[in-house]
Amino acid sequence: MGLGAHIAVVTAVSKVAFNQAIDSVEPLEKVVAVGLPSETMDLPIVKTVLDGIEVIGSLVGTREDLRSIPIWSRRIGCASSSNKKYRRSS
Repeated sequence: MGLGAHIAVVTAVSKVAFNQAIDSVEPLEKVVAVGLPSETMDLPIVKTVLDGIEVIGSLVGTREDLRSIPIWSRRIGCASSSNKKYRRSS
């Protein structure tokens, strides 16, 4: 533990971005998708289940969804990667 993100929020409607998010989180953490790609996803079921990764999101992301991400992130104690604080707040 300690080598990945506590949460990954995917706002790009891209299969590559979604797969990178799954690969970037630590076990027992979350991937949040705001909008999903229209193409078929290759979710690694074994890794997702064994690592206890929770995948949540919506099929379509609205501008309001995007605006609420920083607020939601602060509420659950996560820092954004834009400020380079890659740790969970206490």
